[in-house]
Amino acid sequence: MSAGYINIDGRDIMTYDHNGYTYRLESLYYADKYEQMWAKGHLSQYRHARYLVFGLGSGSFLRALLNIIPEDALVIVYEPDRSVYELACSRFNADIVLADERIRFLCNSEYADIFSLLTSNMSFYDINGCHICIHPNYASIFADEYNTFSKAVSDCAIQKEFGIDTTILNGKILVDNVFANLLHLNNNYTIETLKNSFTSSVSAVLIASGPSLDSSIETIKRMKGHFFLLCVDSALPTLMKNDIVPDMFISVDSVKELANFTDPRIAAIPAIFPTTCNHRIFEYHKAPAFFYSYGDDIVDFIAAENNSAIPHLEANSSVSNHAFAACLYLNLRNIICIGLDLAFPGNSTHSKNAVMYSDISSLKDRVTLPVKCNNGQTVMTDLQMNLYRILLEDRIRIHQDINVINTSICGAYIEGSEFMNIEAAADEYSVPCFNLDLSHIDKSGWDFKQPFKKIITSQTDFYEGLIKTSEQLDKMKSLYSYFDDDTIQSILASCDELFNIINNRFDLQCICHYISADIQFEMKDINNNTDPLSVIAKYQTFFKGFADAYNHIIQLENNYIL
Repeated sequence: MSAGYINIDGRDIMTYDHNGYTYRLESLYYADKYEQMWAKGHLSQYRHARYLVFGLGSGSFLRALLNIIPEDALVIVYEPDRSVYELACSRFNADIVLADERIRFLCNSEYADIFSLLTSNMSFYDINGCHICIHPNYASIFADEYNTFSKAVSDCAIQKEFGIDTTILNGKILVDNVFANLLHLNNNYTIETLKNSFTSSVSAVLIASGPSLDSSIETIKRMKGHFFLLCVDSALPTLMKNDIVPDMFISVDSVKELANFTDPRIAAIPAIFPTTCNHRIFEYHKAPAFFYSYGDDIVDFIAAENNSAIPHLEANSSVSNHAFAACLYLNLRNIICIGLDLAFPGNSTHSKNAVMYSDISSLKDRVTLPVKCNNGQTVMTDLQMNLYRILLEDRIRIHQDINVINTSICGAYIEGSEFMNIEAAADEYSVPCFNLDLSHIDKSGWDFKQPFKKIITSQTDFYEGLIKTSEQLDKMKSLYSYFDDDTIQSILASCDELFNIINNRFDLQCICHYISADIQFEMKDINNNTDPLSVIAKYQTFFKGFADAYNHIIQLENNYIL
């Protein structure tokens, strides 16, 4: 398989040999018109559209697209074959096309690189405005590569949707937790201080709260003292009922059910927390706490002001995924997973003693789908757990130096992991003795009051300017019918710029979390609407919501600073 070209009537035409056939990657006749038709057929009606182009070819189709799309559009181009790229640049001047500032280009790469390019160049607000453009003949020639590209696009959309909905619904709670937990961080630790607690021979046992946990209890008892036992918070009741005290636990949810922490023995277990975890846990938990961030700009800003840094985990979605990320961060390369079913074996969602918000044995109202099971058959899961599995597989794919053992015979198959009977895993990876020694660690000693005041000051200045902008928009509202298109577009561009500032300055982001969910969900479709006056009206509502949210930040200052 390779790229080539033929010359017909003095014109070079790119070709590609595949499975005994020679495909033309350009039109033989009326090339300009055909390219223009292709480009117009892919023209998006969304504002600030994102074009995802599969296939470079000679660059002629891409050139036609660039000629008709707006200057603020973004074009992500993926070419699956390097020979096409090299010939396109050397023979057809595609390098000039690719130099366009609107283009982000990637060639002959793996899924992880494609996914990374997509997620780094698109926000949640861009997802609905994405338009996939397939170069003619590429779907036939590069069917497998297109499936990989399409999966990366789909997974990117899922991740953006998943993340923004959680933030919108729980944003106020998340930021309240951050500021309350920074008080605890001042007298505790970051996860960085744990790194020297493990030798390379120690294996981690990640204990999740799936149904298979119940049948693993006796082996876990045998593992105690020979492995690093890290359990998720929802597994604590099951372990406590069976008199198993893990070395550590991890809790992530911002609104976590507190009934998991009421056993007095849990108060003495060291634990790992993100800065956004439910701050009320510390009404019960008194043992050392080790904090981390997974992308909280507010925390990063405060840490920088303290000439320090808070560790970031490559974490997302479920508490089990966070636990997995913690093991990677602590350089634990053998990770044995227990109770990580990611499915519903026996029609149950969790271990029978787990404390959850809803009926843990009910699958009512869930959208379920079959997935491959570790026993070679299929098992039912839901969309959320399936996403957890996809994200975990992505992490394993990136970190190829790790050894992941899955002991759940009736759980979902996790690509990149190895299934092993739990007793066999306990025998093979055991060390003679392991005891978590925390005597060497130092407390963090942060002072976040001055950085917090700095955030308040920057927001106060911005707030005053925003109020004036909102007032001016209100005054102009009745005059819009008299404005010409250029004036309307200028106002719209100013609103766009202000909205982008709010969404890209971390010292303003904590205010956004306090804007009501109704307003933020309306903004999800801000780029879908092509009516300028309707878009400006949405911006007005959002800016007013931002101003109202400012008052909550002032209350936080009274609670935590004064």
